[in-house]
Amino acid sequence: MLLTGVLDIVDPLEGLGTKSGSLFWNLVRDLIATPSEEMKKCQKPKPILLPTGEMKFPYAWQPFIVPTQILRIGQLAVVAVPGEFTTMSGRRTRNAVKR
Repeated sequence: MLLTGVLDIVDPLEGLGTKSGSLFWNLVRDLIATPSEEMKKCQKPKPILLPTGEMKFPYAWQPFIVPTQILRIGQLAVVAVPGEFTTMSGRRTRNAVKR
């Protein structure tokens, strides 16, 4: 479950391309925070280890505001962000820049 989103690394505990969470990791996750139905739908079919974007105790686990840069050259927009985006984050950023 820790490395199920990548294709070039095999998770030693779960194998490659796991599409269902293990009972052990689901119990660990649910003790800390249970993901919302919206997050489960967004990440489907991959299992969620920790829903850090939804976790608020004892503090917010993910920043809500991050520094970004947009460089526009004609119709080309180059967006610089502090980190590596998932494909879903990339789609959300692209849609926000288009607006």
